[in-house]
Amino acid sequence: MIEDVFETVAAMNSDHQNLLTAPVKRVSSVSFTMGPKKSVLGPLGMRSQAQRDQGDRPVYVISPGDGLTQSCTGRLCSEDIDVIHFDVIVVVSSKDVLPFMKELCSGKEHRFYGFFNELPRPRIYRHNQTTILESHISSVNSDNRTHRLYRYGDEPVSEVELICEYILNKKGYDGIKPESIKKTLQGEEAQ
Repeated sequence: MIEDVFETVAAMNSDHQNLLTAPVKRVSSVSFTMGPKKSVLGPLGMRSQAQRDQGDRPVYVISPGDGLTQSCTGRLCSEDIDVIHFDVIVVVSSKDVLPFMKELCSGKEHRFYGFFNELPRPRIYRHNQTTILESHISSVNSDNRTHRLYRYGDEPVSEVELICEYILNKKGYDGIKPESIKKTLQGEEAQ
């Protein structure tokens, strides 16, 4: 998930020589919880007990109340997929907010060398595992304490907070999923 965020930034900024002209100015945070903040859209964004116990580690969405927000997709962990929500905050050129969102949800290429680097040649795959569930966009005041030490260039910039859903195909990654997570999911799914 975090790698996909930074691949998005790299793709957006690839044709620019410096940060002043680049569309994505700053990644403020990538988190699996929202800390003391609540979801922009309301009460389903309140953290569940499982999330409070986990700290900032991924919490698997097993029931609708486990996510960071109400999911418009209705996806939950199942026999085929695991579902995780995450929160990302970036500072982006105001004209590039929608292109950033589109790029974040686009297919990403990755090279698979085997779980333990056992393949002589990598297999190349494309995946599109991110869905934006909720967005909050606000203009950046460069005199604000949070932003006054940063230089974003001459064009207006926005702070974009996105709550996203990430889908993991169990067939593809169960071999490296930690046993503690497998036990937790089995225990919660059995309830």
